[in-house]
Amino acid sequence: MSLYVRSSLYKEAENSGFTSNGSLDLDHRFVCGDRPGHSCLINVGDAIINCKPQIFENMNHIQSLYLGRWQSSSMHHFELADTKILLGLKKLNSLMFLSLQGISLITKLPTSILELNDLKILDLRACHNLEVIPDKIGLLKKLTHLDMFECYFLEHMPDSLAQLSNLEVLKGFFIGEFKKQSCTLLDLLKLLKLIKYLYKCERLSLMVGT
Repeated sequence: MSLYVRSSLYKEAENSGFTSNGSLDLDHRFVCGDRPGHSCLINVGDAIINCKPQIFENMNHIQSLYLGRWQSSSMHHFELADTKILLGLKKLNSLMFLSLQGISLITKLPTSILELNDLKILDLRACHNLEVIPDKIGLLKKLTHLDMFECYFLEHMPDSLAQLSNLEVLKGFFIGEFKKQSCTLLDLLKLLKLIKYLYKCERLSLMVGT
């Protein structure tokens, strides 16, 4: 991001009532919005995310978190210096939107993410090293959108996906040969609110919707 664009972003954020959070914004790479009902945290330029899980303590007001890529271009690269930072996400009790898009070196999601009871949107798009999502992901009962597109190393589609009764959009659903019981397309028929899903079978990608 150019200095001009970054300066404009900060000015617009300030005019809209957003404030910079001192505990995160040491290098001016994060923008934090603290308005009631519209609390968010955006990583605007920290390519290597190097912090501790404790960074999320006392942030139970945050509803939206863009930790990874928010730009449209896939040229932007992000990685975690230590995946233990993800353990701190359970502190975000009000989180409704979580994007880890484009972050490399994440091989699995911690089960602590299942404690985000209000989570509605989980964006894992282009987490190219992601191999495992929690088997009990079905515990995220309020989830409406799950994006696993371009997560090429996923080894398993948990059968608990069929328990996400509020799911409306599912991307990156993988059909293949798994070593343990997995969710199938027939299982997805149980999701009555599902209006669109993108799945892949070997090298074939298909869009199915109503």
